[in-house]
Amino acid sequence: MKFRLKFDLSLRGIGMAGVLVGAAGFCSAADEAAHIRSFNAPTGENYYSISLTAGADAQPAVPHDHILLVDTSASQVGDYRQQTLAVAAGLLRSLPETDRVSVVAVDLASTGMTDGLVSPAAAIETGLAGLQRRFPAGATNLLSALQTAKAQLTGDRPGTIIFLGDGMSTAHLLNSEELTGLLSDLRNHRIPVHSLAIGPNKDVRLLGILAAQTGGALLVDDWRNDDAEPAQELGRELAVAANQPVWYPVAMETDADVLPTQALPIRGDRSTVLVGRGHVEGKTISLTSAAGEQKTWTLGRPESEHGNTFLYGLWSAAEQHPAIGAGVVGEDSLALAQTAFEDQVTALENAGYQALQDKDLSKAEEIGFAIRGVDPENVRAVGLINAAATQAEQVALLDDAAAVPSDDAAAVAGDEAPVASDAASPTVGAAPANAASPLDSRTAPATDQGLIEIARQRQEALAQKLQGELDQTKAAANRVLRADPSQALDMLERMRNTLKTATDVSPEARERMLRELNSFTQYVRNEAAQRDQELQALQLRDRINESQAQLIEKTRLDDQRMEQLVDRVRALLIDFREGNDYAAEEAEMVSRLIVDLRPGNPLGMAALTVSEAAGQLRKAHRMRALRADKFLATLYEVERSHVPFPDEPPVLYPPAEVWQALTERRRKWNSVDLKQNNPNEQRIYDALEKKVDLDLIDSELSQVIQFLSDRYQIPIIADEARMTEFGVGLDEQITMVISGVSLKSALKLILEQKDLTYIIEDEVMKITTTEYANQLLQTRVYPVADLVIPIQPLFMGQGGGNFGQQSGGQNQNQFGGGGGGGGGIGLNIGVGGGGGVFSVPAEDAPRGAFDNSTIDRLQKKP
Repeated sequence: MKFRLKFDLSLRGIGMAGVLVGAAGFCSAADEAAHIRSFNAPTGENYYSISLTAGADAQPAVPHDHILLVDTSASQVGDYRQQTLAVAAGLLRSLPETDRVSVVAVDLASTGMTDGLVSPAAAIETGLAGLQRRFPAGATNLLSALQTAKAQLTGDRPGTIIFLGDGMSTAHLLNSEELTGLLSDLRNHRIPVHSLAIGPNKDVRLLGILAAQTGGALLVDDWRNDDAEPAQELGRELAVAANQPVWYPVAMETDADVLPTQALPIRGDRSTVLVGRGHVEGKTISLTSAAGEQKTWTLGRPESEHGNTFLYGLWSAAEQHPAIGAGVVGEDSLALAQTAFEDQVTALENAGYQALQDKDLSKAEEIGFAIRGVDPENVRAVGLINAAATQAEQVALLDDAAAVPSDDAAAVAGDEAPVASDAASPTVGAAPANAASPLDSRTAPATDQGLIEIARQRQEALAQKLQGELDQTKAAANRVLRADPSQALDMLERMRNTLKTATDVSPEARERMLRELNSFTQYVRNEAAQRDQELQALQLRDRINESQAQLIEKTRLDDQRMEQLVDRVRALLIDFREGNDYAAEEAEMVSRLIVDLRPGNPLGMAALTVSEAAGQLRKAHRMRALRADKFLATLYEVERSHVPFPDEPPVLYPPAEVWQALTERRRKWNSVDLKQNNPNEQRIYDALEKKVDLDLIDSELSQVIQFLSDRYQIPIIADEARMTEFGVGLDEQITMVISGVSLKSALKLILEQKDLTYIIEDEVMKITTTEYANQLLQTRVYPVADLVIPIQPLFMGQGGGNFGQQSGGQNQNQFGGGGGGGGGIGLNIGVGGGGGVFSVPAEDAPRGAFDNSTIDRLQKKP
């Protein structure tokens, strides 16, 4: 296993370098200064950083056009999304009203949230609302987003691009050629890129390169840190930075060995950082703009400190892409690069000593050499190497105490010198000649080689390691390709990210491995596409076979059901022939099911025709026989009506007083409700019918209730709980002047003002809400005997009597007297005179008062 130290500026707390000031121009060259840090390596080589600053003069603000790119990929969820939206809101509120903004959502594609460039207020109203509705998904294509943003800045106003996101362009990883071309295009159009790095994983170096190369500002948000700036403050700082002037040089002349080789833009609110190697004191850096304006810095004595070891790593990172550089923006970024370097060295040291404790001596020694490669003065790295060599010798002595080393092993061991503890000139120790060390197979760096040669060898070793990882990844992807192509592509994509971020190997080796990986990735995609086609064809075949099987099974089931239905029709027709008239109708219904199952089937049509014809014929025969029977019965009734009947005794009705007494006696049965009220409730009902005179002026509801209860001697209570819940209290003011109406009507008029009513329950009158009263149910009992007692026909006897009476008058010798009509009525329904159920007395009713006994006596037959 090989170890490398990767410089990562994505630590918490990185803020925008420099203090943001108001709109400013740049002073003369006499005010310009440079701050230099240096590190003297043990090999004698000197590494340094140069922070170029320029003074600024106040100038009036100029309206700008801004393209706000907001990352809406799948990584921007939860608290990160809320923080991003809060920063965007603070930014838009802090921009001058004269500026224009276009809000764009960025993931796989760039989607405008506003109708082009609008005012900041309009952007808040439409752009932020669109961002809040947008669901975070997919990956980010930063190259496409920046190109889309640049295409919108075509006016005469100065333009800026502001990016809020993690900078992880996983949908399209930028290679050096694409990045170089993009940066050149942005500089030529003088479009600075300002960024706020926010997310679980941040590519701060890419965002730093964009800011340094275009003249932008860089902020890194860490909302989880208690000392982090609020979102509104971050938005305000971005708004201020976006309106700062930037000076764009087109050429850089210097006699110092510095990177990047491209002339970087100069801002008044932060320094511009270059890294270099070699002697620096007394040398100059001159920048020239397209208009011929020139700025020159004379470099003085550098500040050499023990903590500047990280400068060697910055130089190594910048050396991989000389035109792009290390992507350091301002003094704060330098300080945090130093912190990141020291933290990573400490982590490697801890890993090395853990390897010693685990007896993994080879790993511990390898970590020691890796630390020395980037921090030659690290004493703990020398200690790791010495400790690993010493423990290896002890293991060899214990395992092979009796073994005699060969001449070759003795020669190799004799050529190696023990590793010294002096940090100034560390060397690698060797095992004694009489011990076969397990570390003899390694090749220690020669003492006469410089650190540059060691770094070159380390690059080659790392390249070999990456090539091995690439081969293993290809083999693993090939194994899972047929089973899961997406997993294979995911493995290759992770390997691509590893190669893209491998800055400790030569560009030629990395590009070669990337080409190899791209070729294999294309092969995997072709295989995946072919597998998808085969899978789709197989699925289509399966669906066709399944459909055919379902059709065959459906046909079989239909045939089986049709056979059952025909057997059912046959059985019903047999039952019909044996006398079941309803069997024909049922057979007809079953036949129609056969027709619906197989329309036009001859068997179904025949079954329907036979069953329908049989049923109709049987109905016709039945109706004909019934018609004949009814005709004969009717003739019989006609003959029967010819029989005469006498009119004695005559029908006598009682006087009017008897009918009046009967009416009074039946009054209590006037109501159809058979419910019986108890005396208390009946007393309340009687009081409700009494007439009242009320003169209420601003009286409280409680006083009105008490007044009515006392006056009419009825219990009245208020349902205070439901009234309070409804929002009505007993202190409600009542005004009512009325007279000559019933208490029931008066109560209704009083209570309906407050949406209240009364109910009679539990022997009291309750004042409650209308809503509660409507929910109550009452039990009512009604007489329904008349619904079940058959009523005898009236016309037969009366008609016959009348007919006999008329016939008797015309021909007495043939039909007899016509008085039989009265007897007929009494005989059939018991209503008329002549011995019916309701008979009347023959004598006159006495005049005078009537009582129940008199009525009962008069109702009896004499």
